[in-house]
Amino acid sequence: MVSSSSRRPSSYDVFINFRGADTRQNFVNLLDDALRRNGIYAFIDSKKLREGEEICSSLVSAIQGSEISIAVFSKNYADCKYCLLELAKILECHLFEGQTILPIFIDIEPLDVRHQTGSFERPFQKHKKRCESADVKSWKNALTEVGKLKGWTLKGDANIEEQSNVIKEVVQRALRELDNTPLDECRYPIGIDLHIHKLLSLLEIDSDDVRFVAICGMGGLRKTTIAKAVYNRIFQNFKGSSFLKDVSEEASRRKNGIVSLQKKLLQDIFKEDWDISNVSG
Repeated sequence: MVSSSSRRPSSYDVFINFRGADTRQNFVNLLDDALRRNGIYAFIDSKKLREGEEICSSLVSAIQGSEISIAVFSKNYADCKYCLLELAKILECHLFEGQTILPIFIDIEPLDVRHQTGSFERPFQKHKKRCESADVKSWKNALTEVGKLKGWTLKGDANIEEQSNVIKEVVQRALRELDNTPLDECRYPIGIDLHIHKLLSLLEIDSDDVRFVAICGMGGLRKTTIAKAVYNRIFQNFKGSSFLKDVSEEASRRKNGIVSLQKKLLQDIFKEDWDISNVSG
C-alpha cells in the first residue's frame, strides 16, 4: 500500500470490530479475504487477546495503529462488552487522530445503534447493573456517534452475492482512504498562491458540472508545480483521482505509450487492472 508520511506505525491498515459469534465465520471472513486480496491488511482479534475488564495493550495498539476501523454491527453486538470497549477506543481515535470509521449494519437498523433500541436495549439494561456508569456512558456515546456515520446495511439472510457487493464497496472505500498520499510540492512555493486560487475558482469543485482547465505557457513557468498544488487540495473530494505528468514524453518514450498511460489512469481511479490493447480501448 502507498502510505502517507503521517501514518501511524503499524502492521495493519484496518481494524475490524465485530462480535465473533455473529459474523466471524461468514461476513467477516469474506471481508478479510477481500481486503487481503487487495493488499489491505486487517487486524482481527481472538478470544486469547481478551483478558480482564479492559482491552489489552495489543488491541489498543492495533486500533491506534490502523488508518481505518470497520465496525460490523449485528443483533447481538451489544451483548459483548469487549466490542463496546473497542468501539469506544475507535471513536477516540476518530475524534483525536482522524481515523476513518466504516460502519456496517447486519440485520439491524442504524437507528437502533444510535439510540440503543431494539436488540441493543436489553443488553444495556444489564450493563447498567453490572458495569461502571462511566464505561456504560462511553459505550452509549460511541454507539450514538458511530451510528450516525454513513455505512452499509445488509439483511441477516443476505446471500453471497449481496454480501460480496457490499464487501466490494467497502474495499473500494478503504483503498481510497488509504491511498491518500499527496504529491510532492515545491518546498518554497513563493508566488503561486494567487494562481492556485484562480484555478480552484475556475474548477468550482462544489459544482456538478464537468470542468476542463488548461494551464498554458512556455517551459519554466512552474505549470506542473501549480497543477500539483491544485491536485493536492482537491483530490480527496473525489472517489477516484490520478495525476499523469510528462504525458508527451512518456507517450513517446514507452512502447504503446498512450495505451500504458490510459491503463495507469484507469487503475489509479478504479483501483482495478484494466486490459487495454489499443488506444480505442
